[in-house]
Amino acid sequence: MNISINEQSLPRIQRWGMLALALVLTLVLGGYFTLHHMQARQAASTEMEQILLHQQEILLKTQALEVASYLDHVRSRTEAVLQAQIRDQVGQALEVLHALYQQHRNTMPAAQLRRMLVETLRPVRFLGGRGYYFIDDLQGNCVLLPTAPEREGTSLLDNRDDQGHYIMRGLIEAVQNPEGAGFSRYRWYAPGRQGMQDKIAYAALFKPYNWIVGTGEYVFKVEEDLQNEALARIRALRFGEDGYIAVLTRDGTPLVSPSRPDSENRALNSLPSEEQEVIRKIVRKASEGGGLLHYDWINPRTGRMGPKLAFVHTMPAWNWILVSGIHMGEIQASLEQQKANLEQELRQTLAFSLLTLSLALTLALAYSGLYSRWFRHLFQRYQASLEESHQALYLNKYLMDHAGDMCLLLDQEQRVIYSNKTAQSFFGKSGDALQGQALQDLPLPRLIMPEQAATTELTYSDPEGRQRHLEAKFSPADYQGKSYFCIILRDISQRREQEERLRHLSEHDTLTNLPNRNLLHTRLLQALDHARRTGKLVAVLWIDLDRFKIVNDSLGHNIGDQFLIETAQRLHTLVRAQDTVSRHGGDEFVVLLVGLEHADSAALIARKILEKLGTPVQTAGQGIAVTPSIGIALFPGDGNDPDSLLKNAEAAMYHAKQQGRNNCQFFTPEINARFNERLSLEHGLRHALQAGELQLYYQPQFDLRDGSLKGCEALLRWESPRLGWVAPARFIPVAEESGLIEGIGDWVLQQACSRVALWQSQGLPPCPVAVNVSALQFRNGSIVRSVARILQTTGIPPHLLELEVTESLLAEDTERISQQLTTLKEMGVSLAIDDFGTGYSSLSYLKRFPLDRLKIDRSFIQDLPEDPDDAAITLAIIEMARALGLSTLAEGVETQAQHDYLLQHGCEQMQGYLCGRPMPEADFVALLEQSPGT
Repeated sequence: MNISINEQSLPRIQRWGMLALALVLTLVLGGYFTLHHMQARQAASTEMEQILLHQQEILLKTQALEVASYLDHVRSRTEAVLQAQIRDQVGQALEVLHALYQQHRNTMPAAQLRRMLVETLRPVRFLGGRGYYFIDDLQGNCVLLPTAPEREGTSLLDNRDDQGHYIMRGLIEAVQNPEGAGFSRYRWYAPGRQGMQDKIAYAALFKPYNWIVGTGEYVFKVEEDLQNEALARIRALRFGEDGYIAVLTRDGTPLVSPSRPDSENRALNSLPSEEQEVIRKIVRKASEGGGLLHYDWINPRTGRMGPKLAFVHTMPAWNWILVSGIHMGEIQASLEQQKANLEQELRQTLAFSLLTLSLALTLALAYSGLYSRWFRHLFQRYQASLEESHQALYLNKYLMDHAGDMCLLLDQEQRVIYSNKTAQSFFGKSGDALQGQALQDLPLPRLIMPEQAATTELTYSDPEGRQRHLEAKFSPADYQGKSYFCIILRDISQRREQEERLRHLSEHDTLTNLPNRNLLHTRLLQALDHARRTGKLVAVLWIDLDRFKIVNDSLGHNIGDQFLIETAQRLHTLVRAQDTVSRHGGDEFVVLLVGLEHADSAALIARKILEKLGTPVQTAGQGIAVTPSIGIALFPGDGNDPDSLLKNAEAAMYHAKQQGRNNCQFFTPEINARFNERLSLEHGLRHALQAGELQLYYQPQFDLRDGSLKGCEALLRWESPRLGWVAPARFIPVAEESGLIEGIGDWVLQQACSRVALWQSQGLPPCPVAVNVSALQFRNGSIVRSVARILQTTGIPPHLLELEVTESLLAEDTERISQQLTTLKEMGVSLAIDDFGTGYSSLSYLKRFPLDRLKIDRSFIQDLPEDPDDAAITLAIIEMARALGLSTLAEGVETQAQHDYLLQHGCEQMQGYLCGRPMPEADFVALLEQSPGT
C-alpha cells in the first residue's frame, strides 16, 4: 500500500484506527447497559426519598405554626403588662406622698412641704433606670419633670405629640373620674430611637394639692421584654432527635440559634461566610412568603456539617422569621439502606456487562496489536525524514525556551503552537497544556493582532485577583503560505506596583489610610467642576473630636491611634461610595459630599456622624467615648474654591464647639466674623504672655463675723494695645482650646506666689491667695510639679496658697486626678471647689477628695434673701459643708441683705462688690497695710 506520510496524514491514520477500536467495542456496548440500569436505580431511590421528605415537611410546618401561635399570644399581653407595671409605681408614689403629707402638714409651712414632696420624688428611678415620676396641676402647669427641670413652673397645656394629640389635656382627662386615676396614651421621644414612639402613662390625683402624679413607659420597651421571654422559651424547645426552632430578624440577625449560640444578636455581615449564605437563603425564602428550604448546617450532635430540611414562617408583627428545622440523619440512614440494596442489584448487572465487554476488549487488543505493528513501520519511515529538520530547529528552540521574556507562537487561527518555559511558568501550565489553546482563552486582556510589528502595554487580573501589567511586542510572519504570530511578553507588574505604591503614599494618611490633604484638594477641585456643570451642591464637613487630647494624655498615644483608626472606619460606613473621608491631621477629619440635591442631605449625614461617633469604642479593653463637633460649608453659597470652603467649614466647626460641642453648625457670615475674632484672640494671646500684657488683679475675701480681711483671689486680666481690655470670658476659652492655658496657668501661679512672698518680705500680714487652676493642668499631670517648683523658688508657706478646681474636674474621678489632689494636700496646699452647685454636684466626691473649702456660686447669692429656691440651696450647701468639716465662702455678695442672711445662717467668708472689687496690686497692698492681720 502506497501511503503518503506527512504532518497531516500521520495524525489522521492514528485517529481513525483508535476510534474504530475504542468507540465500537467499548462505548456502544458498555454505555448502553450501564446507563439503562443506573436510570432505573435513580428512579426508585428518588421515589423513596420523596415519601420520607413529605412526612418530615408536615412535622416541621406543625412545629413552626405552633410557635407562631404562642408568639401571637405573647404579643397580645404587651399593653396589659405595661399598664400593671406603671399603675403599681404610681400607687407606691401616692402612698409615700400621703404618708409625708400626714406627718408634716401641721409642723411645716405649706410651701416648704410642697417642695419637700416634689424633691422626694425627683431622684426616684425604676424600670431599669428609664422610669421617673412627673407632677402637674389641673391647670396644666408643670410641678415636677426630672428630665427637663427648666420646664417646671411653666404651662404644658398646649404640648402636642407628632400626631397632634394634646398630652397634658389627655392626662387631665384621665383623672377626671370617680376614681381620680386613669391611663393616657400619647407619643414622645425615646432615647436611642429616631422620632416619637408610643407611650402609655398612668396618672392619679393627689387630692391635698390637686396634683396629677404619674409615670409612663414606652410600649416597645415592654414588648422587648416579652420578646426576650419568648426567645428564651423557643431556645429550649426541641422535637424529634435533633429538631429545634431558630429565630431571625428580617435583616438576617440571629436571635435564637441553638446550634450556633455564639452567633446570636450578631450582625449578618459579622458572621462566617458559610453562615451568611444560609441566612440569606432563609431571608429570601421569607420575603417570598415562606415555605420549605434545603441547606447544609452544622449538626449539634455530631459537630459536622450536614444536610438539613427547614420550614420558614414569617412573623410580620415583630419582623421575625421562624425556622423549624431537622437534620437529615434519620432520613439519610433509611435511604442509604435502600440505596445499598439497589447498588447490589446494579453490581450484579454490571458484572454481566463487564464479562461481555471483556470479550470485546480481547478482540480489540488483538486487532490493536496488528494495527500498531503496521503503524510503527510507517512512523519509523516518517521519523527518519524529520530527523534532519529537527536538528536544525533544536538550537532555535533552545534559545527561545531559556529566554527571560515570555514567548508565544500562534497559528493563523490564533492558537498556541509553542510556548517557552518563562511563558509556561507565568501561566502555571505545562507546554502540552498550553498547546492548542486559543489566545482568547488565556488569562490575558483581549488582543487584536496588528498587521505589522507593534509594542503595547496590557493590564489584566490574574486568577488570584491581582492586577498585572505586561509589555507586549507583536511580530506577524508568513511561512509556507500560512500566517503566524510571534508574541513576546515582559512582566512589568513590580515596576508599576512600585510606582502605584509611591503615588498612594503621597496621597494617603499613613495611620488611617484615608486620603490626605493633597488628594482631598484634588477631589474637591473635581467635585466643584462637576457641580458647576450639573447644578448640584457640594458639602464640606470639618469634624473635630472633642477633648481628644485627654485620651492621648491619659491612655497613651497607642490607644489614641487605635481610636483614630476606628473613627476613620466608622466614618467610611456612613458615606456613599462617591464621597470622600479625609484625615486633615491630628484629630480632625474632613468629609466631602458630592452631588447633593439639598442642604438637608448634608445635615442628615452630619447627624448620623454625631450619633455614630458619640457611641463608645472598645479599644485595648477600654470603652472610650469622644463626641465630634462638625462644621458644614456648602458650594456655591459658602465658597467657590477648595481653600475657602475648607476655611469656612473649619470656622463653622469652631462655632459648634462654642455651642457646647457634640453638634453640627452650618457656616454663616457671622460665624466667619467670630472665627476671625477667635484667630485674632489666639494670636494676640500668644503674644500677650511674652509681651507682658497679662496682669493679676486681687479681690479681697472677708470674714462675715468681724469683717476682717482673710485673703484674696488672684484674677487674670488682659490689656491688649490693639484690642483694649479683653474680658476673661472671651480669652479664657480660647486659651483652653488652643492649649495656651497650661503656660498661662503656670504664669499666674508664679506671679501670685511671688507677690505673697514680696508682701511678707515687706512686713505685711500673711495673706493667703486663691488661684484658679485649669482642668488641663491636671489632665496633663503638670500641676504637682509646677506647684512644688513655685513653692520652692518663692519660699512661701504652702498654707498661704489655695487652689480652686471645678466640679467638672472632680466628676471625672480618675485615679490620676485623685492622686494629684492627695499629693497637693500632703504638700500643705489648700483645696477649694469654685462655683459650687453649678456643675456636676455630688456628695460622693466631697467625701472622697481632700477638700478644704466650698465657694458658693454667685448665681445662688444674687437673689438672696427674696428667692426661696436660692435660699434653700444656699442653706443646704452651708449645712452640708459644716457636716463634712469644710469651710464656706460666698461669691458675688453685693448687698447688705445678702451679707446679713449669710451671716445669720453660718457662712464663714465672703467676697464681692459690697466689700471690695477686684483691684490692682497697689490698691490691694494699701488695703493689706490697713488690716491688723489675717
